[in-house]
Amino acid sequence: MKKIAMAILATTVITACSNIDMPMSKNNALKQEVQKIFNHNELVGREFIVETEAYKDKKITIGFTKDRVYGFGGVNRYFGIYKIVNNKIVFENFGSTRMAGKRENELAELAFLTALQDNKEIKLEEPYLILNSNQDFNFKFKDINHKEEVIEVKKK
Repeated sequence: MKKIAMAILATTVITACSNIDMPMSKNNALKQEVQKIFNHNELVGREFIVETEAYKDKKITIGFTKDRVYGFGGVNRYFGIYKIVNNKIVFENFGSTRMAGKRENELAELAFLTALQDNKEIKLEEPYLILNSNQDFNFKFKDINHKEEVIEVKKK
């Protein structure tokens, strides 16, 4: 009888403890906060144009739908399926058109597309999209639809 009572008591204690929410470690809380900072939905329906000085004259763009990425690389259009994983863009079925252009523009496009596919981090700092690559290429894009606020000053 004593053994049965002890078994019931032990089962009750084990079952009751299994539903306790343990506090989140600082590391897990930080990871969760970082992932909250970059929300995939903030990109949907938006298109950005390069602001990085060395590439500005190439008119490189990047745009997003729910699961597709598209844009202009300086010579060709590119497209593919994407998802955001740990603040990094991961691509599937990535492709581009095959037009010829100026050698300088083709090289800039190759550098951009390589950095895009081998990115280590993407950040959204309104109205800018920042892309950092593993090759130390960093691209800054500005939302095409962003309007600068103009404040009028009236003279007396």
